[in-house]
Amino acid sequence: MQGLSLPAFAVFDWEEQCLSALDYFSQQSNVVISLSFSQNLQREVARQQLHLAITELLMQAFSCTAEQIRLIRIAGSRLQCIIATQEIFISVSHEPGLSVAAISQKQLPGIDLMAIKPIDDWQNVAGIYFSSQQIAALQQAQDDECAALFAQCWTMMEARFKCAGIAMTEYDEHVQQQMASVLKDCCSYALTLPAGYIGTLILRP
Repeated sequence: MQGLSLPAFAVFDWEEQCLSALDYFSQQSNVVISLSFSQNLQREVARQQLHLAITELLMQAFSCTAEQIRLIRIAGSRLQCIIATQEIFISVSHEPGLSVAAISQKQLPGIDLMAIKPIDDWQNVAGIYFSSQQIAALQQAQDDECAALFAQCWTMMEARFKCAGIAMTEYDEHVQQQMASVLKDCCSYALTLPAGYIGTLILRP
């Protein structure tokens, strides 16, 4: 596939790998967790379940009670949390069947997730949101690679907007320059997700 090659970032299934996730968080000061759901679960229920998982992780990581943790939703699908004097930065993303959360003590995260599926009008969507280079890569991709490449481009775009704290807009050179300035020292990663999904994580110092 003619996509951007990014280093992998481990994702921990919270229900099955909670101890590993906590260990990773204690060592690295950041972690990405996931929750799997039925495909028809309502988005709001998935959001509530993910918030509970985030709260459980923070309770164990900081030896505090749920009452001491307050998740505040801010722009760009980011959550902010303050425990005592410790500020925690959180970014979340949801797709039918899967939700993910990036949790960091020191870096601003932007995370996005997308199910790989054919999009009938991808040319029109790409023409609105993607760069000319991305559009060219999609046009050159094999039919069986196009959906995955589209998902990679889309999640990279959304993760960048989220990390920069800028509302998503149609492709605009001025906005892209603004984001490039904000994200000049950031690191980008490809999430290790179950088959059928693609995700991107951006971490900004």
